[in-house]
Amino acid sequence: MAIVRQTSFKTGEIDALQYTRSDFPEYMTAAQSLKNMEITVTGTAQKRSGTLLLGLIENPLRGDEKIAQIRDRNNNNYLVLISDKFYVYDLNPLTLKFIINSPYPSTEGLDWANDNDSLIFVHNNYPPARLYFNGIDFVFEILNIYPLPAYDFGDFDYTRITFNISEDRIKTSSPIPQSYLWGQFLAKGRSVEDLIGCGVINSIDAYGFTVDMHIPFMNGDFSGSQVSLREPAFSSLAGWPSKVIYYQNRLWFASTAKLPSGIFGSKINRPVNFDVGTGKDSEAIIYCIGQEDCGKILWLNGGKQLEIYTENYEFSCQQGQDQPLTPSTFNLKQQSSFGVSEKIKPVTYMNDSYFVAKKGNSILNFKYQGIGQSYLAQNVSMASQHLVKSPTKAVLLRGSDASQDNFIYFLNPDGSLTTFQYATEMGLAALTPVFFNENIRVLDIETINNSVYLFAKYKNNSYGILEMYRDFVLMDSAAYVDVNSDGNMYIPYLDGVDKVQITFENQDFGLHACQDKIINIPALASKKAFVGLNFDVELKSMYYTGGPDSSPYKKFITKAFVDYYKSFDFYVNGKLVNYQFYDGIEKNTIFKEAQTGVAIIDYVGGWHKHKNLTITQKAPYNLHIISIAYQISYSKI
Repeated sequence: MAIVRQTSFKTGEIDALQYTRSDFPEYMTAAQSLKNMEITVTGTAQKRSGTLLLGLIENPLRGDEKIAQIRDRNNNNYLVLISDKFYVYDLNPLTLKFIINSPYPSTEGLDWANDNDSLIFVHNNYPPARLYFNGIDFVFEILNIYPLPAYDFGDFDYTRITFNISEDRIKTSSPIPQSYLWGQFLAKGRSVEDLIGCGVINSIDAYGFTVDMHIPFMNGDFSGSQVSLREPAFSSLAGWPSKVIYYQNRLWFASTAKLPSGIFGSKINRPVNFDVGTGKDSEAIIYCIGQEDCGKILWLNGGKQLEIYTENYEFSCQQGQDQPLTPSTFNLKQQSSFGVSEKIKPVTYMNDSYFVAKKGNSILNFKYQGIGQSYLAQNVSMASQHLVKSPTKAVLLRGSDASQDNFIYFLNPDGSLTTFQYATEMGLAALTPVFFNENIRVLDIETINNSVYLFAKYKNNSYGILEMYRDFVLMDSAAYVDVNSDGNMYIPYLDGVDKVQITFENQDFGLHACQDKIINIPALASKKAFVGLNFDVELKSMYYTGGPDSSPYKKFITKAFVDYYKSFDFYVNGKLVNYQFYDGIEKNTIFKEAQTGVAIIDYVGGWHKHKNLTITQKAPYNLHIISIAYQISYSKI
């Protein structure tokens, strides 16, 4: 006889290839299944929060909708549904406040960044734009970038042209292309490096061009001077930036069609001004990654340093300790060579960033080391590859203090989530799967004011829904519904669903079919019921692989011990635990409130070569497992 104990689940759910790998160091802190469970900072496993229904969205849905957050000038949070239009919702309560026209035919290829009361949007085919609060309304407009960043592409031989300068008028011996409009003209002396003239080209004709002067020119013939013409780095011809971020008080753009590895940082505290001037610390930064085979820039991320993720490499922008980025200090260093998924933007918490590798099947921790300003990239999903399903979005939920959990939620294409819980100081790094009720398909997720919001769709109708994770909710799509004097509840959005969970004041009224948009329960007449959709919970422990020459032996669990906290109504290998049986307390006592204790179950399951415990729950009650233990007997096969 042997006793197996498991006091932590901090490794999370691992894939089937690891089920018998007892040599795996974290084997006895892992689980075969942790369906709809989350791992706490101390390594216990608890039922995930349910979702509270905030409201319905009845406007036509395209199926590619995204949600984002925005604030007004009073720091009030709003949710933006990005669809055929921009739908701006107040969250307290959920109220549609503004509808703004959108130029984007879909959300594919769209990236955005928050700046106080603005959302900056970028797309390769559209000029950068912003959605912002003007003090009265939310407004969408093309971003008035002036001057545009300029770049010498080398496709026009201006060295063969002579220049004569008179105030802001530059006469040329030959015409220059119209593509140079809003580019830059610079002039240096014949024998000095100092810039003696600089301006932005604001008009072009057959006789030359005019400039808005940033550094005044001296009049005269500059045919022998060092002159330079720089074309706008992005335009309708060169392509528009597709990536954006705010970092160190600069607005950063990246990745145009003509400069896929180009990076453009605005002047400090002047996010629409990209004038490089004379390279002073506060002036704009323009840089193009020259490393061979780096591929196009896929994401910008603001970690400990500015992080640049390309198709094949990961870079960081190094500067002195706690020193700002400047034109003279801007220096990229390759840190790793995994390549990043183009589907999902990296997320950062403190000095750790997390990104999904280009094949979409692994999550990497990109950790700032400090020594040598280097980063270490490590695969944190090695044992749980089955849970990384080419996710399309990741959001961070920060713990309120050091004792609270940090979560990253990854949205998968099938509408499920993969939750990553981590606490470095506790050695916690766990992946667990989240499966919503089969009647719900989640389309997008977002964190707003450190709460997780979901945009979803019901299978049986065209309703869109907005929901949020709430600790006190133990169902999905949960809502309070008025019951009329006949016992009828009108629930149009659940029409045709045959398993709607009804509760009232912690009493379970079971599952009911919603027919013709109505559920009838006479006992609840003139009351307010709590309505929602159940989700299943499962914790399956690892196999016990020890014992005397274990291969020729089959096993039987003679007794199991499940240490639980504030839980009720769950099953252990099919046996119902709806009582507290500990220190002589009477068996089969029914509790209406969740209880804490140890469940002791005799004769769990039958004989089998591999044995473990499976804990399940289908009802809308709390479940929090602290530890498990079981006794095993052996018999020859």
